Amino acid sequence: MKKNILLLVLMILFTGSIFAQATKGRTLESPRNATVSSYDIKADNHSRSLIYTEGFESTVGSPPSLWGPLPQDWTTSATGVWITAHDTIPGIIIHQTPHSGERFMVRSWNATGAMSWAFSSGIQLTAGADYTISFWFKAPGYPNANEYDDFEVRIGQTATAQGMSNAHLLFSNIHTLVVPWTQVECSFTPSATGSYYLGFHDLTPSQVGYVVMIDDIEISEALCPPVNNLVANYSTDCSKANLTWDAPGSGNFTYQILRDDEEIARVTTESYTDSDFEPTLEYVWSVRVVCDDNYSITRSVYKTPCTPPSCGSAKNLSVTYGTTCDEALLEWKKSTEVLWNNSDGYSMYGRPSVRWLMEELSRVILADDFIVPNGETWTISEVFTAGFYNDYEAPQYLGVEIFKDEGGHPGEQIYEEFYITPLGGSMTGFLTLVLPEPLVVTSGKYWVSSYGVYEGEDNDNRLYYIHMCTTPVGSVFYILNESSGNGWEATTGEYPSLYFRIQGSKTIAEPEYNVYRDGELIATKITDLSFSDKTFDPNVGHKWSVKVACPAGDLSAPIYVTKEKCGDVGVNETKTKSFTIVPNPATDKITITANNNFNTIEVINFLGQTVISQSNILNSATTLDVAHLNSGVYFVRIASETGTSVQKFVKR
Repeated sequence: MKKNILLLVLMILFTGSIFAQATKGRTLESPRNATVSSYDIKADNHSRSLIYTEGFESTVGSPPSLWGPLPQDWTTSATGVWITAHDTIPGIIIHQTPHSGERFMVRSWNATGAMSWAFSSGIQLTAGADYTISFWFKAPGYPNANEYDDFEVRIGQTATAQGMSNAHLLFSNIHTLVVPWTQVECSFTPSATGSYYLGFHDLTPSQVGYVVMIDDIEISEALCPPVNNLVANYSTDCSKANLTWDAPGSGNFTYQILRDDEEIARVTTESYTDSDFEPTLEYVWSVRVVCDDNYSITRSVYKTPCTPPSCGSAKNLSVTYGTTCDEALLEWKKSTEVLWNNSDGYSMYGRPSVRWLMEELSRVILADDFIVPNGETWTISEVFTAGFYNDYEAPQYLGVEIFKDEGGHPGEQIYEEFYITPLGGSMTGFLTLVLPEPLVVTSGKYWVSSYGVYEGEDNDNRLYYIHMCTTPVGSVFYILNESSGNGWEATTGEYPSLYFRIQGSKTIAEPEYNVYRDGELIATKITDLSFSDKTFDPNVGHKWSVKVACPAGDLSAPIYVTKEKCGDVGVNETKTKSFTIVPNPATDKITITANNNFNTIEVINFLGQTVISQSNILNSATTLDVAHLNSGVYFVRIASETGTSVQKFVKR
């Protein structure tokens, strides 16, 4: 069975995916598409008004005929090519049934009707209104033949082949078999009020392809209008994402703001600034209008990670409270940077790249090249790519292999790991593959491969695709089909490069970090990847952030974590000051006077280090000698049986 799959792979190396093609117009599934600035997502409960339907039932007649004309006021560019069919048609269509009812529209095989159009009746649409256009289709091809039907759907104001050719593209299906009925939903906003036509265009040349079927067309209008022209821009230091948009019309509106499909705010102005995100990650920001209990469709904008500033940044900050709320432990990781970017010119087109673990000669994988410049050493810790599996079974893992270059093609394998679960767990869409053991490479040319991994012996319905793009090193990538015995084979095409980024770090000095709480600097030049905050108020929530301590003039993107108050664990601190420090600022001595007796006292510097500590005080006042301390800001922390309290003083 595996051999049959490999033969299938060879047949469809130039085959796109129905998911990939459909999402160009779909509003149900909205991938993070780097080639567009924004797209629409259909809201779960937005109110719409149905303004047009066509199920092709009006041509049934009595008794029903096998073949029939298109509905009244529908036209075609070639007679007898686009027709309606009854659900008992024999022959080429092999008893295909409608999606609903008794009839459907079909492009039949006709040598004189290649590249033909079918045009709907006129539909009155209003400029600026939001419409959803949906239909069901099948493109099952001809049984036992390698024939496909390519077609597209457009909408325009002229029901002619010439006029519709440059009209708005809603959907295209290119060289892909679609056996089950599949729904497509598209968003369309007319620029002018008037009569519009749907154009269904057969793109298959004469004597090639056999059948495309269409059923249950609907057009609906949103009763809650969406925003327009949503834009998101990062601030210079990557600490803020500034969102702006245009109102859907005159009047007052309430807007729901979402980050990665989770609500983060509601506003009544046409702008919002988000400062609670990690710039080293990618995000989708969305805005939709709130209309009573309904929402408009969602306008969304995808943003790649903010370009790291000149001295880098930290990532993956976490904060954990101690069991007695006397400590907040901050931990983070050293930032990765994009070492090689092959992720421009993103395409919805994909090619198979897959490995079956339980088979011999089990790989059909792709590889593309990257270059480490002279004098540089890279530590590769992540490979960022994009993949999908269509109607096939999802892979259990993703794999990564890296090869040295040998005469312009992949040579010696220097890295292999095929048990990687992408960050977030999803096996489709954009994928961050963290290497369990980072790979150190010196200057030179290398090749990287990523692929879907399947365990088990049954390889039916198991195939995985990697997305392609248009920004290669050169114009060639390589395919290894182990069953062919031909080794690595050079391949070109419209999309001559794998979509990927190499991420990690270069050999540079280890950074130092500054730590902030609620926007205030509390520790500086930390060399570890952790910090213990012992000076926070456990009775309220806080927002901690970490930035690289940059030289003057350089910028670092902060990372943030917001935590609720520590909780009811016996800490009863009030928001009023429970002790005083005199004098403040001080040069040699300070006197601490509290409202009640306290047990211990600590003085903590900006590195989080305890520089003075006393215990068993059991008094409400004490004097400390601070003459030996360096000038700067310090924190005094006292603890008693009723709680803790922290205040700041300045040593001159």
